[in-house]
Amino acid sequence: MVDCKHRTPEYVAEGYPVVSPGDISPGRLDLRRAHRFVGEADYLDLADPLRKPLRGDIVYSRNASVGIAAYVDMDAPFSMGQDVCRITSSGQNQHYLSFVLNHVVGAELGAAQIGSTFTRINIARLLDVHVPCPPQAEQEALAQAMDAIAERHEALLATSARHRRLLVEHRQALITAAVTGQLDVTTARGGRS
Repeated sequence: MVDCKHRTPEYVAEGYPVVSPGDISPGRLDLRRAHRFVGEADYLDLADPLRKPLRGDIVYSRNASVGIAAYVDMDAPFSMGQDVCRITSSGQNQHYLSFVLNHVVGAELGAAQIGSTFTRINIARLLDVHVPCPPQAEQEALAQAMDAIAERHEALLATSARHRRLLVEHRQALITAAVTGQLDVTTARGGRS
């Protein structure tokens, strides 16, 4: 586990994405959420060899939106902003670990948070978190199963959003039909009597 540089860089309109706590959501890291960018000099400093997130790593929000892990599944260059740390391991399945951090050890991490108005968790405390570590093959199978569940969840959310939009459209069409006299609201048969 490697912490960020703890310095505020000079942000620019375009450049290398800087991942901050608000840019991290459970699941796979999505750099489209990053809203801050740095130039090459700041990028090279923030993403030094120890802190440069690589494919297979986890970026973890440890301040503000504490306890959110995102799995890095791409090779695009980016750096960690303040309050974000890098978790890497050659011996464990990182994708599995991201699911564990997001969904299994939440209560333990919640109890370890400090601060009343700005919650955070210290790196030393994160290192003490108890993580179930089944054999590698089982970790891989669990990560794949959780991926399938997450994909199904996203599909259901998209279907639900589409249905909500259709309901709003139908509601508006009904209101318009009632106001223009195309719908007899006393009989609700859809035509004039």
